[in-house]
Amino acid sequence: MKASESKGMGVVLADFDNDGWTDIAIAINNRGDFPELLRNDGGNANQWLEVLLIGTKSNRDEKDPIVDVRLFKNSNFASINVMFFAFGFLLLSGVVLLPLFLQTLMGYTAYIAGLVLSLAAFLLLFLMPLVGRLTTKFQARHLLAFGWITMAVGMYISSKRLDLLISFSAATWMRVWQFLPVAFLMVPLTMAGYIGLPSEKASAAAGLMNFMRNIGMSVGTSAVTTLVVRRSQYHQSVLAEYTRSGRFQAAIEAMTARLSHAGFSEHDAHRQALGRLHGMLQRQASALS
Repeated sequence: MKASESKGMGVVLADFDNDGWTDIAIAINNRGDFPELLRNDGGNANQWLEVLLIGTKSNRDEKDPIVDVRLFKNSNFASINVMFFAFGFLLLSGVVLLPLFLQTLMGYTAYIAGLVLSLAAFLLLFLMPLVGRLTTKFQARHLLAFGWITMAVGMYISSKRLDLLISFSAATWMRVWQFLPVAFLMVPLTMAGYIGLPSEKASAAAGLMNFMRNIGMSVGTSAVTTLVVRRSQYHQSVLAEYTRSGRFQAAIEAMTARLSHAGFSEHDAHRQALGRLHGMLQRQASALS
């Protein structure tokens, strides 16, 4: 290899001339310059290459940085990103709980749970272009208001309808209510985010808005799952207080008798009864959480 000194922004290790020896290609920082190829003609005779990388200034000081945080100086763009974060935190993190509920507590297979979710997905495919047309007739703030109100209604319905007796159709329509505001929030928020920004910043703005939505979903999912686990423990401790009642003991005795008639020994029947009622208690606690 020939020693050289240059300023680069990327490096690729590959066998460019197919001679079996690893070569190095360096992308030059200046626009319009060709990459520099360091071809390995000496073989792999235990030689080594030392590279010292020194950053001269922060990427944010560049004209076109990878992540242009200066866009947040625009108050409109900053507020849109806050709403994207809230959108991911409140809505997208909540809808992940329905398939988890159906598969872990209701005994649905992944296929049946997917059927529950499919109608909402088809609805979203229809609503996205429809909302795009509505943006030409209604102001974005009106569509956003409708989306936030619909989301609140959908979350309220979910909190009232979600229990261990929910049917397939009820779970399907619950998912529809959960996904109805997605189009009315995604499309207007995305359009409003570009207001006041130069056209050459469109790609950077889109990346930041997607980033904020994904971060909101990640934080929301972590918060929701942690809250569900803690509330499940709380409800389990509350429901456990009722195991001291006479009705609980009568339920154990009745189930023990039925299991004994089914062929279990008295000892095994009693253990089975306790285990089944404990499982019911855990499912009820998880549903209440």
